Amino acid sequence: ESRSLLRVKLDTSRLTRERWTQWAACFPEHPWEEAARRYRLGEPGRKPPAALTLFPGLERGRLFWALAERPDEYPGMSVEAWAERRYPAGETGGNLLGYLGASRENTREALRASYGQTGIAGVEAAREKTLRGRAGRRVWGRRPEKGQWEERFTIEPCDGEDVALAVDWRWQRAAEAALSSAGFPGALVLLDCRDGSLKAAASWPPVDPGQVKTRYRGYLEDPGGPLWFRPIQDRRTPHPGSVFKLVTTLGALSGGLLTEETRYACQGYLRVPGRFLCAIGAEGGAHGSLDWAEALKVSCNIFFYELGEKLGAQGMEDAARACGFG
Repeated sequence: ESRSLLRVKLDTSRLTRERWTQWAACFPEHPWEEAARRYRLGEPGRKPPAALTLFPGLERGRLFWALAERPDEYPGMSVEAWAERRYPAGETGGNLLGYLGASRENTREALRASYGQTGIAGVEAAREKTLRGRAGRRVWGRRPEKGQWEERFTIEPCDGEDVALAVDWRWQRAAEAALSSAGFPGALVLLDCRDGSLKAAASWPPVDPGQVKTRYRGYLEDPGGPLWFRPIQDRRTPHPGSVFKLVTTLGALSGGLLTEETRYACQGYLRVPGRFLCAIGAEGGAHGSLDWAEALKVSCNIFFYELGEKLGAQGMEDAARACGFG
């Protein structure tokens, strides 16, 4: 959920006690005293921050129009637009959805359009331009002959578009609960075999997109790596090609080439050392003797190389077509 809000930004280098008192008297509908207490303004020996943020959620009332129409009368004070993003599901699907961060486009137009922050991970990054929308602008100018300010032109703000995912949040929650009960980092992806749509893409440990800004250091230093979206980013995740091992399995089962007793030995490579390796073989290791369940668990290449040779090229093609490939 996203909404655009307004707030007042104050440059304290131009702030004086007299100006603060005058502004508070002119616009008593705003909590000036509360803001002074929060920032401890006026305390002896205490220097205020270089910039203050006042009145988040500012309405388009008297103060807003005064700053828009007569900015020279309120030196150091301006209206700033900002985006508030809410993630009602919290950590559920957090790694998939991604999160916002400082804008990487350092142009004035990009910063204005994105309120200084853009999607930098997950769906937030992949669909950044769709979700972003457009900030509004109202430009005023002074007519020298009249000495008055007048509106030159207005660009109305525009909300970003919605992005709908095929993910079923019931399955997403179940997948993350399963990973949580395992007690170690991992990934779980669930596809609908009827149409290939994604029903769940879980990564553990999770991240709460709404808390990344305040908890970023903790997330970054967590040895579990919650900022990684493990289904596609973790280097230990089996390569996408490994999902074809299921096609090989179905073809072998259909041809009677695979039973509960079928076993193959993994020595880290197929025939010649250094060629057609298993992932563990690249590190000088080997899985040893495995049955099908054990081979699938560790994604052993050698087991499925052997099974694929038994199945043959035509058997592999038939199995692939039966699964909807080609």
